[in-house]
This record gives sequence, C-alpha cells and structure tokens, in this order.
Amino acid sequence: AAAMRARLSSTAVPAADADVRVALRSIGEPITLFGEGPAERRNRLRALVAEGAELTATVATEDTMAVEPAEDDEAGEEVDVGRETFYTEGTETLKRARIDLCEDSIARAAKRLANERELTRESVQSAREEVASRCAALAMEASELADARPVAACSLRETPAGDAMLATASWGGSLKLWRLSDNKCLGSTEVCEDRLTGVDLHPSATVRGEDTPSAEGIVATSAADGVARLHKCEDGSLLRELPGHTGRIGRLKFNPCNGRWLATAGFDATWRLWDCDTGEELLLQEGHSRSVYTVAWHGDGALLCSAGFDCSPRLWDVRSGRCLAALHGHSQKVLGADFSPNGYHLATAGADNTCRLWDIRRLAAPVPMGEPTPSAAQLYTIPAHMTLVSACLFEPSSGSALATFAFDGCAKLWST
Repeated sequence: AAAMRARLSSTAVPAADADVRVALRSIGEPITLFGEGPAERRNRLRALVAEGAELTATVATEDTMAVEPAEDDEAGEEVDVGRETFYTEGTETLKRARIDLCEDSIARAAKRLANERELTRESVQSAREEVASRCAALAMEASELADARPVAACSLRETPAGDAMLATASWGGSLKLWRLSDNKCLGSTEVCEDRLTGVDLHPSATVRGEDTPSAEGIVATSAADGVARLHKCEDGSLLRELPGHTGRIGRLKFNPCNGRWLATAGFDATWRLWDCDTGEELLLQEGHSRSVYTVAWHGDGALLCSAGFDCSPRLWDVRSGRCLAALHGHSQKVLGADFSPNGYHLATAGADNTCRLWDIRRLAAPVPMGEPTPSAAQLYTIPAHMTLVSACLFEPSSGSALATFAFDGCAKLWST
C-alpha cells in the first residue's frame, strides 16, 4: 500500500480538466462518472496511469509542460521548466509573528527539556501509576442537557484555582460556558444562524467569583458559514470576526504560547493562521488535496498538525512554513489529532476506526512533499472502535494515557 501511494504521488497527469477528459478517452475510459468532479476525475486518471495505462493523447502533464520560446530565442527551441519549488512571499507581519513564535517556543522547549532532565525512573513510574489509578476509577459524574440540537464541539480549560470551565458549541448556533464544579451555565450566546463546528477557550480563560461566578477571557468559535469569531467569555459579546475561508470551517485552536495566534481548518483545503489582536490573516497554507478538518498545536507552540479528508495528516513548522512530513497510514479521513505533553508523540484519529501513534523524533530529516513518511515514524495502530474515531486526547500532565472517542458512543482510555 505504501509503495502504491508513493507511485501515485510521483505519477504526472494533466492539470486542466479538459486535458484530463482527453487523456481518459485516449486510454478507453469514461471521461466522467456519475457524481464525479474534476478532482475525483484527475485522481482516477492518476490511478489508471500508475497501474500501467499509457497516455496516447498529446496532453500537457505536470512534468512535461514547457514555456513558449521568447521572441529572441532560436526558432523551435523549447525551454523546459520541469518541477520547481516556489514560495509565496509573506508579509512583514507574518515575519514578525514567526520571530515571536520562535522565541516563545524555544523558551517553552527549554523549560520542558529541563523538567525532563530532572525526572528519574522512579518518579516517572510513580506518575504513571497515579494516572493509571485515576483512569481505573473513572466514572461518569454528571450528565447535562447542553442544547436542543447536537453539540458539535467542546473545549475544557482548567483555571489556576483548580476549577474547570467548559465551552460548548452546537448545531443550533449557540455558544455556552459552564463551570464544572457545579455544572452551572455561566452564559449562552446565539453566535450565528448556521451550525457551529468548533470551539476553543483561550489559554488565559478562567472563572471568577463564587456566589455569582462569571467567566473571563476569550473564546473562539468556527461555523459552517466559513467565519471564525472571537467572543468575550464574560457576556459572549462578539469581539471580532475572521472571514477568509471559502468553505465551512472545521476545528480551530489557539496557539499555546500566549494565545495570540489562532489556527483554523477549512473545507477549502487550507488551514489559516490569524492574529487575534488585529484580526489579520497572517498565513493561508495549502498542501492538502481535500478538506482540512482539524488542527493541533505542539505544546512548545512551534509545530502544527493539520489533518482532514485526504487521509494524510501533515506536520508543519510554523516558524518557517515548511511541511516536515505527510503521515501516510490512515485509509480514510482523519478527524482528530493531538500532541503528547512529552513533546515527541502525536496521535491521530480516523474514520478507518483506528487511532495511530507517531514518533516525530524518527523524522530525522524533512520529507519532500508527496513522498511517503518513513514507516518507522508510526509506532502503533490501535484498532480502537467499531465505528469512526472522531477525536483523541492525551492526558495533559504526562501523556501516559490516551483517550479516544467514537461514533459507537464509547470513550476509551489507553496506556501509552
């Protein structure tokens, strides 16, 4: 399967839909199938060529396109362009953001590594046993009716005082904030008339007060109308809209460094980076062939994982904009991703009913776009559920446990 994926990624086919139709006719295949769009038609041609079909029609492919000779060139001389890596020049604002992100992530990485050096085998084992005992005693404490329509997403944030706050976003377009100590609803806001698809609490969001509790900070929501929004936790009032995606938005996530930057996953096959202070779109990142459903930040704040319907999560260095790897392994769409607090494990959840664990330390060198990821980077394939796995989360203190959630109505805990 890996060899086939590598062959598919290296197979050159025409880019224009008209040329794709001509090529399909030349090898005796239907030029279109029922319900097939340009992208699916091009993927079908790529698979046929990879299996051995030969293009007999004269069409321009990605590898054979050439520019027309200039007037002062010799007649009939062709200038072969071939494959060329190109970059879109970023803005000065993006440059400053990347510098700030680099400085913050280096400080966080140094702190994480210093803490790891202080760990002993006994302390690690003791922490694992504590987590295991807590997991063994896990039981449902309460159940609350959150909305009249399905709850699409939720975000949990533990406050410095030890209390916890939960934000829920529903298909009815409502955003609600809850204090978990007594399941009290702190406020409800009608965000939009369309479905909400994601929600995330700012790292500094907290709950104040005892008798009359109120939430403080910022909460972000995403919706099927293609707009991300920032709200005040106190009253749910709108702070800023972040329009830009040309399709619906999936999940979104604040950068863990200081919460200034927000990443959004879009069904326009892009993920985007926003400055929450100004509302400016800093980065529009392409690279996926189909819809991007979710994004996850590394704990240091420098790396980001984007995943979606093309089955291959991608790992990005946001400081440079470079794609470090495409993680091939899932056979269906990927719906969830999370980094472990240890800094080197990544979990992905897919519609193939599995959760896969990756070790990003084994990506010794950046993998070129389209090339398969070394199989050593994948540690485990967990046959987690009987239906699609919609999300996965590491235990936040040590990462020694992993939770998976699926459409079979079960949440499961796994030892890592």
